[in-house]
Amino acid sequence: MDSSNSACAARKAAAFFLNTSLLRSAIRQ
Repeated sequence: MDSSNSACAARKAAAFFLNTSLLRSAIRQ
Protein backbone atom coordinates (compact mmCIF):
# COMPACT_ATOMS: atom_id res chain seq x y z
CA MET A 1 0.00 0.00 0.00
CA ASP A 2 2.72 2.44 0.95
CA SER A 3 4.83 1.90 -2.17
CA SER A 4 1.81 2.13 -4.48
CA ASN A 5 0.67 5.30 -2.70
CA SER A 6 4.06 6.96 -3.21
CA ALA A 7 4.03 5.88 -6.85
CA CYS A 8 0.61 7.48 -7.31
CA ALA A 9 1.86 10.70 -5.71
CA ALA A 10 4.90 10.71 -7.98
CA ARG A 11 2.67 10.16 -11.01
CA LYS A 12 0.45 13.07 -9.96
CA ALA A 13 3.49 15.31 -9.46
CA ALA A 14 4.83 14.38 -12.90
CA ALA A 15 1.46 15.09 -14.52
CA PHE A 16 1.24 18.44 -12.72
CA PHE A 17 4.75 19.43 -13.83
CA LEU A 18 3.97 18.38 -17.41
CA ASN A 19 0.73 20.39 -17.40
CA THR A 20 2.44 23.53 -16.06
CA SER A 21 5.27 23.26 -18.59
CA LEU A 22 2.81 22.84 -21.47
CA LEU A 23 0.77 25.77 -20.18
CA ARG A 24 3.87 27.97 -20.03
CA SER A 25 4.87 27.10 -23.59
CA ALA A 26 1.31 27.81 -24.76
CA ILE A 27 1.29 31.19 -23.02
CA ARG A 28 4.66 32.12 -24.53
CA GLN A 29 3.33 31.51 -28.02
